[in-house]
This record gives sequence, C-alpha cells and structure tokens, in this order.
Amino acid sequence: MLTKEEIIELADNELIKKEISTLQKDFSQIKQCFAEIEADDFAAFMLLTPSVSIALANREITFFEEMMLNKKARQLSQDAYFIKRDPIVHALQSLVIHFEEWEDRFLEVIRLMVESLLEKNQLSKEVMCMQQHLDRESLLALTPPLFTKLLAFLFLDREEPFFTPRKVSAFDYKKILEISKKLGINEFTIFQRFYETFSLL
Repeated sequence: MLTKEEIIELADNELIKKEISTLQKDFSQIKQCFAEIEADDFAAFMLLTPSVSIALANREITFFEEMMLNKKARQLSQDAYFIKRDPIVHALQSLVIHFEEWEDRFLEVIRLMVESLLEKNQLSKEVMCMQQHLDRESLLALTPPLFTKLLAFLFLDREEPFFTPRKVSAFDYKKILEISKKLGINEFTIFQRFYETFSLL
C-alpha cells in the first residue's frame, strides 16, 4: 500500500500538480463537495483508476470487487475519516458512474507520475526497456522501490510478494495490458516480468 508520503512524492512535480488541480476543478462539477478534497487525497483517488478499470473490464462490478475498491480507498485515507464520510470513497462512487469520461484523463496523470519518478531516479525509458538479461532479483534491485510499489498498487487488489503467480479472468488479463500501454510502461522489462505472473483462470 502506498503511504501518504509516497503519494506526495509521486505528485511532486509542477506539471503534475497543475494537472491534478485542473482535473479536480473539472471533477467537482459532478459534485461541488469534491472541490474540498485535499490535493494529496485527490491524487490518491486518481491512483485508483486502474483498479476501477480492471473491475469494469467485463462491464459490471461484482460485490467482491466493490468491497475491494472501497477497502483500497479507505486504506489510502488511512482511516482518517472514521466518523465522517470518507471523501476518497465518496469520489470513487462517482468515478465508477462516470468512468468513461474520466479514465484516460486520470491515466494520463499517472503516466506523468511514472515519467517524473524515472527522471528523479535518473532512469530513461530506454534503460527500463533493455533489462531482459536480468533475473528477477537483480531487476527488483535495480528498479526504484517506489516504482514497484506503484505497479503493485495499480494492478493488485491485495499486498503480496511482487512476483507471486496470480490467476485472473481473460477480461482482466487484457485490461491490465491495455492500461500499461496507456501508462507507457508496457515495454518496461519490470512490467513484462510482472505481467508474466498473471495467468488465465
């Protein structure tokens, strides 16, 4: 699970902050109360987009998937809203309803976060795509820890070792690759090895 400090680090870029501010203003047209969400919480909320996309891969969200999404949202809030309504969970409900309108706009910000993270770690996309000779252990050692945490958060519904074998539906399998392409990470060796851990049910 990403911490508040890690989410702040992912969004610590002037262009990203500007994009988040603009999107929050636009998203608040759905409900004015969304304008009152703290910028860091809104950034965290946007990171749920891949999870929502995967849950909607077969065009409907099951009860289990809904519970998983709400749990993930509450973990981002770190139970700070135990008494009053959790703004991330509230915004998540609206995102599910209006997902087609917001999916690509939110994913674009996550793509910018990935680029910014690589730049901060002095890594180019070319380097990330040319690590096929590395074994899993070496690959993890050379990948920024925050990047692997981000990958796990975006695509998994629970915390587990990064290279644990997983079974998913054909819908989810296809959607994960589709999202990776939109984020510009599908050719990264670390993502390809991660994707290999998924197999069809």
